[in-house]
Amino acid sequence: GKVVESGKAEDVFTNPSHAYTRRLMSAVPHADAPKAPRNAAQGEVLLQVAHLSKHYKLGSGPFSPKREFRAVDDVSFTLRRGETVGIVGESGSGKSSIARMLLRLNEPTSGAALFAGEDIFELKGKALDGFRRRVQMVFQDPFGSMNPRMNVRSIISEPWAIHRDILPRERWNERVVELLELVGLKAEHAARHPHQFSGGQRQRIAIARALASEPELIVCDEAVSALDVSIQMQVIELLADLRQRLGLSYVFITHDLPIVRQFADRILVMQRGRIVEEGETEALLVSPQHEYTQALLRAVPQPKWLRSDPAPIAG
Repeated sequence: GKVVESGKAEDVFTNPSHAYTRRLMSAVPHADAPKAPRNAAQGEVLLQVAHLSKHYKLGSGPFSPKREFRAVDDVSFTLRRGETVGIVGESGSGKSSIARMLLRLNEPTSGAALFAGEDIFELKGKALDGFRRRVQMVFQDPFGSMNPRMNVRSIISEPWAIHRDILPRERWNERVVELLELVGLKAEHAARHPHQFSGGQRQRIAIARALASEPELIVCDEAVSALDVSIQMQVIELLADLRQRLGLSYVFITHDLPIVRQFADRILVMQRGRIVEEGETEALLVSPQHEYTQALLRAVPQPKWLRSDPAPIAG
């Protein structure tokens, strides 16, 4: 509740004097800051998406024919075990539509997605239940994705009530505590409800719930965009640590290029439902080839004393 530092914007940003201000500045991801080196994933292909499309029929009026909107248009990519693929693009580019299809929340118009060799869209019954155990999602809004009437213990243990072969009931409470501690929370948090936590803490709970089913792949759909900058980096560091410790793979969807640079091994750039450029993170961001990727990088916010007028996004 106190003002710990004030001054001219450039001075506060470039030469902060208070320790808290310095911590905030160090948490800000910079578009030109290179990603920490990490060995490229060499494991087997876990997810293979081939010619995936999602089209919608839109009505235009009593005297106009229906139009077709291509939310996702012929998208193909692969993801290896232990790898993080970032999907970036402006709103409406098709990123979240891909996420919803990979989780079987939406069905595709055409195409295939093979998870560990099995086509996701052909799975039914127990096979589909088994797939949903192995693939989890962390949503953008950590409050809206939880039942406010349930406490944390019930939220995290819900997957075990659905997939009864994961864990015997007598171990539920013990495992809830283990998962809370794994994501940086405490055992006493299990009895609280979502409204009693900050946004960053709620997202940690969402991650703990995703881990409860012992998944191999986690899809993060704008999972840090609703958080303030210092909490964003804490969650990114947590996800990276869990990848290292548990061998997880991620599909990380975001519009924030500096964030994805810190976390992803490869990046797919989407525009109007199509992948317009893809490549290893550093190579793509240092030397983008497509004009849309170049425009996205120019549009990354910079202090006004450093930036030049950004070019408009192509298309």
